[in-house]
Amino acid sequence: MDPMTELFFDECNDILQDMRKCMVSARKEKTYDEDVVQRLFRGVHTLKADSTMMLYDPMAEISRNLEGLLFCFKGERKEIEDSERFTSIINGYLDYFEEQTDVLADGGSPESYKVELRHQIEEYTEELKAEMNDEDRESYQKKISKKKRQLFYIPGMAASSTSNETEKQEEKKESAAKENEASETEEQASKKYIVTEEEKNKIFNGVRHLQRLLSNIEYTQDDDGNCKVTGKMLEKMKEVCAELEKVKQHLDKTDFVPVAKKLEIVVNEIAEKLHKNVKLTIHGEETPVDYEVREKLSSALIHVVRNAVDHGIEDMDGREWAGKPPMGLIVLNFHTMDGYLEISVKDDGRGMNQKAILEKAEREGILRKPAEEYTKSEIIDLVLKSGFTTKEIPEEYSGRGVGMDVIAHNVEELGGSLMIDTEEGIGTTITIRI
Repeated sequence: MDPMTELFFDECNDILQDMRKCMVSARKEKTYDEDVVQRLFRGVHTLKADSTMMLYDPMAEISRNLEGLLFCFKGERKEIEDSERFTSIINGYLDYFEEQTDVLADGGSPESYKVELRHQIEEYTEELKAEMNDEDRESYQKKISKKKRQLFYIPGMAASSTSNETEKQEEKKESAAKENEASETEEQASKKYIVTEEEKNKIFNGVRHLQRLLSNIEYTQDDDGNCKVTGKMLEKMKEVCAELEKVKQHLDKTDFVPVAKKLEIVVNEIAEKLHKNVKLTIHGEETPVDYEVREKLSSALIHVVRNAVDHGIEDMDGREWAGKPPMGLIVLNFHTMDGYLEISVKDDGRGMNQKAILEKAEREGILRKPAEEYTKSEIIDLVLKSGFTTKEIPEEYSGRGVGMDVIAHNVEELGGSLMIDTEEGIGTTITIRI
């Protein structure tokens, strides 16, 4: 909704709730006195004026008709004898307005007023006018014929005149987003979320609808305090709850932006200490992910990237000898596909040495069959064994037996899978699928 339509919706919601409460009060007192009529009249009159301004002609027309009916009851000596008929018409009007404002909230346009309701209002009004004396009828006609200056609003036209304000709002959003990203790179004492404009509207609309439903339920309260919920109300509750649940599920998600920043720092630090020239390229770090999943994958990805720099990327001399560019490249890619989260880390390093892996596994006594019977994929899987490393002497970043097995364990805990594709002299790609 644009700002003016949103304002119209909110004001309608407040007025309709007030009118519902007015009807509840009148029913409890078992009388429609002058105060009740005046309160209803003010509500209808305001709804008529606002609908006219917004160019919602069907809503304005039905309000104008009802306003004419209520004029018939204004005055100290006026009484509503057929309260059942009066109640039915007011309820019909309130239901219609609620339906149409719901349409607006969903981005639609007001539909035509209910012909049956209009006929009921007009028929009741003509009967009451027929009972008036000539003086009252003339006075009534003058009142409903008064023309007042009316302002109109055309949705969308305000956008150009409020561009500066919009720019300010966008700057605030951008600033808030940056602050949120910065906070997530620190030790998180509490979670923070960024709510999009669409999500904000869904939350606001959900609250409005629930307030309206509560008002309608209160209106059905009997003398014993019991209330009735119609099938229509129940369906609306389910619809609102479903929309709010979607927002909640999305708010429970974050992205990989803070993880990406950490990995950049890790690569730069290790490359500098190992005197290697390495560039990390990252794609899709804005991919949404559940917070807990991201935290579990964060440590796994640090291990993967660390291994890529230490084990995979050659030093400057080694790359020159292999005929490769002097700068090693690691590409980290986040994306979703067919309902799965997929993360790949690809390096253009030396690849895994299958012979070295097999020999070390044989020395460690972890082979379950003769070495010559192992296929390439089975050999590569050996690096996922707990404590396995091809480094004979532990170094700062590897050789301690804590690496690929930790990655595999974290991924398995999330119900995911890990795949390794490697070619000696070409490089290695590790893919995680959740």
